[in-house]
Amino acid sequence: MAQAAQALDANSQIQVEHDRKRRQFVIRLNGSHDRAVLLYEYVGKKTVDLQHTEVPDAYRGRGIAKHLAKPWILWWKRI
Repeated sequence: MAQAAQALDANSQIQVEHDRKRRQFVIRLNGSHDRAVLLYEYVGKKTVDLQHTEVPDAYRGRGIAKHLAKPWILWWKRI
């Protein structure tokens, strides 16, 4: 847990991956198995429902979910 708590400092660059097959946006945290995810579902031809975001306890309160939401919103606006 100590390593996870230190994982994201002010100099960390957060990279978000879009996994279209699994319908999720993912941030791999500190190169570990920990990941933050945003899940979505298509509910119509041009309608998408954001299901939820999930951030591991050790990383909560650091604004990670907003790093998932921003690229999701940009992607959603293009569909």
